Amino acid sequence: MSGRHALVYDISTPNETWEWVNLKEISPGDIRWEGEDSGVSRKGGHPGQGRGSAKAMPRGGPTGRGRGNMKIQPHKAQNGIGKKALGDIEILHTDTLIKEIEKVFGSVNPNPAEVEKAKRVLRDHEQALVDAIAKLEEMSDGDSGNI
Repeated sequence: MSGRHALVYDISTPNETWEWVNLKEISPGDIRWEGEDSGVSRKGGHPGQGRGSAKAMPRGGPTGRGRGNMKIQPHKAQNGIGKKALGDIEILHTDTLIKEIEKVFGSVNPNPAEVEKAKRVLRDHEQALVDAIAKLEEMSDGDSGNI
């Protein structure tokens, strides 16, 4: 597996998933390096050189290319008083989800286990969206005094 690196999502949770990627296939602008010294150079086209760990970041998306979650947190009110905490809203990054599904259905003989996994991911995504809408409605009702 020369040139391939593991990206781990939801580490140490029941939802932990791994994805093998070739960092050379990811645009340097889409990688955020954590824990590196500010003087470490990334010249030479080898994004894995030096210290630190890499996290792939799609433009406008959450950390990770694969099965990561996007978190939406409630904003503070303009008067500086925070809204009551209803918890983070977590949904899968839709473009990533579409790519995963296309991989499964784009193969000549899709693996039945992969098809079932894709269905489960789509159902989970749908439920996450329904839950997110419900939380937004709750927050909206709280703002207008209609609790």
